[in-house]
Parts: sequence; C-alpha cells; structure tokens
Amino acid sequence: PVAPVVVIGIDGLDPIVMDQLLADGRLPTFQRFADEGTLGRLGTLSPTWSPVIWTTIGTGQDAPAHGIENFLEPETSLPFTSNTRRVPAIWNLASDAGRTVDCAGWWITWPAEPVNGRMVASYAAQAQAKIIWKPTLWREMEHQTWPPKLATEIEPLLVMAEDAEQLRPAMRRAFPIPEQLDAFEGRLVNDMAWTHAADLSIAAVTGHLLDTGAADLTLSYLALPDVVG
Repeated sequence: PVAPVVVIGIDGLDPIVMDQLLADGRLPTFQRFADEGTLGRLGTLSPTWSPVIWTTIGTGQDAPAHGIENFLEPETSLPFTSNTRRVPAIWNLASDAGRTVDCAGWWITWPAEPVNGRMVASYAAQAQAKIIWKPTLWREMEHQTWPPKLATEIEPLLVMAEDAEQLRPAMRRAFPIPEQLDAFEGRLVNDMAWTHAADLSIAAVTGHLLDTGAADLTLSYLALPDVVG
C-alpha cells in the first residue's frame, strides 16, 4: 500500500517572510515539516501568472504544451477553463492509474472533470466585471463538483462574497486598514476579503474531503498570501 499524498499549494508564500516567521517560532506546523522532511526554495516561471504556474505544477508541462498562457482566453476574454487545457493533469493521470484523487480549488479546474474520486472546481470571475482575480467557489454554479451530488454536500461549508463583509472586522484587527478608503484602496481591501472567503471555503472543503475518506492523492490551493502581499 502507498501512503496518502496531500499537496497544499499556497500562492505567494514569500520565503523571506516565511523564514522570519519560522525564526520567530510562529509557524510550528511548518517547522515540524522542515524538521521531519525538507525545506527549500524552488524556481518559478516568469512572468509569475498564477493560472500558468499552477497549471504547470498540476501537469508538469510548460505553457506552450498545456495551453494556459495568461489569465484570459484571447479569443473570448473569458477565464481559461479545464476544457482548454491541452494535456492531462496529475488528477487525470492518477485516476487513469487506478488511484483515488480529491482536488479542491486548484486553478483551471472548472468545469469539474470526472475523476476517480472527488473534485471541487474553482472559477476566477474576471469576466464578471473583474470581481476577483483568484479562483473561488460559488453557490449554485453548475459543473463545480464531481460527482455532481457533491455540490449539496459541501454547500454548508462555503463562505461566499455576500459573507465577505463579515470578515472585515477581523481584517481590520490584523491589518492597519483606514476607515476611509479611496477607490483603489477599496478595491485592494475587497480583493483581500473575497480571497479570504475563498480560502475559508477551500480549506473547509479540503478538511471535509480528508475527514470523509482520504484519497490516495489530495490537492488543495490557497491564495490569500499572494493577495495580501
């Protein structure tokens, strides 16, 4: 038997900031990972566009091969979808090999693909008046889960845009956010609230997947450090 593999992708987790937090003793779980395993830095792509990078991580292929070369499809100005990815991702390969797979919130996974397990696909809503640049989960969105009935199961776990306002008091405790904001500052705070809500949703869904029969491979994507940075 093979032990389950869990991949937690955290976008924008600055290694300089993380090194200081580790030195200050503020990341005990990461410290345990470092002590019991390996801690190091990986190279990345340039430019550092999230949909391109995270599709490369998910497929092992570069942008010309997998076809996700920016945020929006040039022909439609809509976000790329899983239908536009040209090569299989690791969740496809693992499924084809007979392994079970759970995936939550990864870039370019909507519409959710049939896998040997469960998928909760995220969608970045640049097309909806550029609401948010990071993927999130949406209530009553078609094709967001595989199998389809999983949508009802996870619905109570989701924190949506309409809930994001409830996050602002906690954000103001964590960051020196002025009461009065100009349009640009307001947009930054709004993006942070939306992404916080998305991460709460994806973290809760990931926990639910792990608690209800961990798959051979579980993948989850979180975005808040990138947006806060």
